[in-house]
Amino acid sequence: MTNLDMLPVEKYDPVPTIEGPRIAVLFYANGLDTKNSRLSPLYCDMLGLPTMSLFSGSCKIMNAAHRKFKALCESKEVLLNYFEYPKKVHVWPILGIPESEKLSGKLRS
Repeated sequence: MTNLDMLPVEKYDPVPTIEGPRIAVLFYANGLDTKNSRLSPLYCDMLGLPTMSLFSGSCKIMNAAHRKFKALCESKEVLLNYFEYPKKVHVWPILGIPESEKLSGKLRS
């Protein structure tokens, strides 16, 4: 929650603010260093990870972290199916909006 690229997006993401997740991370960390791999995949040993899929929206504060994770996967040659959707917010795939219904249909087929 220290990536400054999140700041310009915060005003567009109606669900979380940067401060909310920052407090949640500290609570969840329960004294662990926030760069511990158990708290963030950005700090894990990626050796042997299977192919993963990551869905993000350009208006989601975590999008900056998602882009950083995508770059990390590329640098470590870890296969990542990365899907970034313009003007989508936090948890948009489950909001029941037409775009999420369309995505859900694609994932089922």
